[in-house]
Amino acid sequence: MFRKDKDPARIGLTAHTAILHKLVSVGFEVLQPLNDDLRYDLAYFWEETGELIRIQCKAGRYDSDKGCIYFNNFSRPGGRGKRHGYVGDAEYFGVYCEALNKVYLVPVDECPVNQTSLRLEATGKQGKNQYHEGVRWAKDYEI
Repeated sequence: MFRKDKDPARIGLTAHTAILHKLVSVGFEVLQPLNDDLRYDLAYFWEETGELIRIQCKAGRYDSDKGCIYFNNFSRPGGRGKRHGYVGDAEYFGVYCEALNKVYLVPVDECPVNQTSLRLEATGKQGKNQYHEGVRWAKDYEI
């Protein structure tokens, strides 16, 4: 009855639900659009600025060998063709990593249209050769 399913719709629903739950549990009043043709999945009102903050939900894949969470920050209409980013359509990617049971909010404008990674572990040996510049550390985006 309970099985891990690789159906993209089920994966998306799991991510959407986990992100919604996390946002509500930390005190946000979350809104969900009634139609599914918008370029965002959730939104909340930020009282301090009077802005509506839109969130595009994504499922993150954890690669333990590389110490990273990966997610696609684009869509392809009909599953094919040119990649379409979300700049101007959403302010954040809400990323749920099921393997870690964690949620991250990553600003859309920090992600060039491609696959994005959030690093959990440092690369290489400790010291001067360790790569840090330009790294998106998962801990900086976790909610």
